Amino acid sequence: MCVMIGWGLIYGRQEHPHLMQAHIKKISVSECKNRVRPVGATITRNHICVFEDTDDPHESSTICDGDSGGPLMCGKNLEFVAGVVSWTDHSCSGKIPAVYTRVSQYLKWIAKTVPSSKDFVYTPQMEDVIDSFIKLIRH
Repeated sequence: MCVMIGWGLIYGRQEHPHLMQAHIKKISVSECKNRVRPVGATITRNHICVFEDTDDPHESSTICDGDSGGPLMCGKNLEFVAGVVSWTDHSCSGKIPAVYTRVSQYLKWIAKTVPSSKDFVYTPQMEDVIDSFIKLIRH
């Protein structure tokens, strides 16, 4: 189970004054490919898709305009950012999965490019730690 968080529109048109969150389940890459086929989108292992199958758009949890760049928090205690909002259908209806960029695919780049402090030095030994973490969180 994961939690999506964002300030985006609700029901595709209304602004909300508070930061919103919703529990949501990840779906497989193959299921996501099938569900986005009608819009002609490409899904790869660089993506995480979340989807809640419901007929009522008011009961659906999805991302919408204003959520871009927001986190998908996962793990037993929601301890890591698994994804960053990428896109969904423009209607925000929840009929198409919400698509996130998979953070684990970019951990080495992040570690090299965005140091956590000015004293941070990226070393080759860190690659082993990052590789172990990636294996742990991949599904």
